[in-house]
Amino acid sequence: MDLRNIHKRGLWPLLLSGMALIALVRTVPDLRREYAFAYHSERTLGWVTHKDEEHGRSIHYAYRSDGRVYGGRYEVGDSDSDFSFTNPGDAVNVIYLTARPYVSDIGDNPVGALRFTQHVCVFWAFVFLTGLFLGWFLTFRRSPKARSW
Repeated sequence: MDLRNIHKRGLWPLLLSGMALIALVRTVPDLRREYAFAYHSERTLGWVTHKDEEHGRSIHYAYRSDGRVYGGRYEVGDSDSDFSFTNPGDAVNVIYLTARPYVSDIGDNPVGALRFTQHVCVFWAFVFLTGLFLGWFLTFRRSPKARSW
């Protein structure tokens, strides 16, 4: 099946819905994680243990919770310029889950991250439903029964 047949048969909205569904399924675990960090977490001050440039740009950090020391790793994006200015021993804001203190992240605004992920999920749900509606509409419009009323 080539692209012309997909367009002629009106299958492109269903393909759009399929891609949106895949994106939505991949986004939902992030939504659950961001929700946990927004409403079931504690903040503490941690410290940078070392930087790793060989296996991607990441910062390794440690923090204390209930007298125990935990560690984590934070992947630094290309647009984040803090990597070059961060040195071992620097203080970082750490957010960890109260029920599972070994699960943590660097940051100070988990509610903002949750809101962003919610907006992404709503966008993909809208694209999914729009593709279904367009698929139904194009099928109904081309149906011989639909034109005979």
